Amino acid sequence: MFILQFIRLVVTPIFLVLGGYHEVITYKASENTPLASVLMLYETLWIMLALKIKTKLNIPFVHGIMERKFNRRMSFLMLLIMAITAGICFSAPEILQNYRTIAGVFTEADYTSVEQSFIVEAYATGFFKKLMLVSANYILKVVRILVPTYLLVWSYVKFGKKLRILMLLVVISPFLFVDGAIARSIYFTLFLLLTYDYLFQMNKKKLYAPAILAGIMVVVYFGARYMVISNTITLTDYISDKLVDYFAGANIVAASFNLPTGLFTRFHYFIGDILRAIPFANTLFGLDSGDTSAIFFNAQNMTGGAIPTTIGMGAYYFGVFLAPVYSFIFALLCKNYGRKYLYAKNPYYRLVYLYISFICALGITMYNIEITLATLVQVIFPIYIVTRLAYPKIKRGD
Repeated sequence: MFILQFIRLVVTPIFLVLGGYHEVITYKASENTPLASVLMLYETLWIMLALKIKTKLNIPFVHGIMERKFNRRMSFLMLLIMAITAGICFSAPEILQNYRTIAGVFTEADYTSVEQSFIVEAYATGFFKKLMLVSANYILKVVRILVPTYLLVWSYVKFGKKLRILMLLVVISPFLFVDGAIARSIYFTLFLLLTYDYLFQMNKKKLYAPAILAGIMVVVYFGARYMVISNTITLTDYISDKLVDYFAGANIVAASFNLPTGLFTRFHYFIGDILRAIPFANTLFGLDSGDTSAIFFNAQNMTGGAIPTTIGMGAYYFGVFLAPVYSFIFALLCKNYGRKYLYAKNPYYRLVYLYISFICALGITMYNIEITLATLVQVIFPIYIVTRLAYPKIKRGD
């Protein structure tokens, strides 16, 4: 949380000045930016309040990975999940076009432009085909982190530290199976590295190595992307553009003030953000896949690809005074589940707590409301269900 906020509120403005105040969205930017800057300061105060509030740490006592009975449950569930995944992907192999190795970063200018929704629309020739494509989209996001975590735990329980060198290949596996969201591969690798460290106990200080490695990966990624498109933009402008775009800069926040203020429109997209967190929401609720808050935001600002910020959309939904409501909730969840992660013993529960904490921090600074809620419900909640089924709470007498 602190690192992301530091980049957003300190580093980004520095590069914004060095880049000649580069603007991702130019529509009414000079008019709205001062108000956006004040709104970001106001949000920061709410985040500080969330971090200062004292909350009770409640960590459930659950069965652990050294208990054979419950490990068998997890193995059975993982075999079942992998069989279902294989069946779905066999029925809809087109979805795998969205997954490539990290090598494409260095050669393909449109490497990150492929989206699973495009593939679904292109190949959904009937109800069953569409169902399989959408199902594959959901389940692969879960499998990409749950299966490697299972392999790390299984190896540790079965062989101790004998295979720890080999298990490093499992840690970097998210880069062998990259989708349109490169950030997901980066933080999945970070999660796996922290799990690896917890199980095999690397002889390094707890977080320094994972943090440095993740930072290097980010630098390599953006360096490679710049080399691919360097003939169209200067390095300073490129860095400024990406920082403003990726870290919810004032320019993107300001663009929320260009949205129409009708009460029905605001309620429509507010509810849409919540409903779309539910799997198969478009079919269940009759939603239009082309009418999301992100598409609406970009259309109103005459741009494309920008992610509407949590604080900006909070101001749009609730007004300026209550604008930081989502940011406050995300900050509170980030703190609480981060503390749970530090004290939990079961690696699977640690993964769940870490993922919640991390995605809520990203929800304030990099992602928007829709992405954060969807990740919590569609990815983290299924991981929690599997974990809870395999390793339930310890009952009295156990």
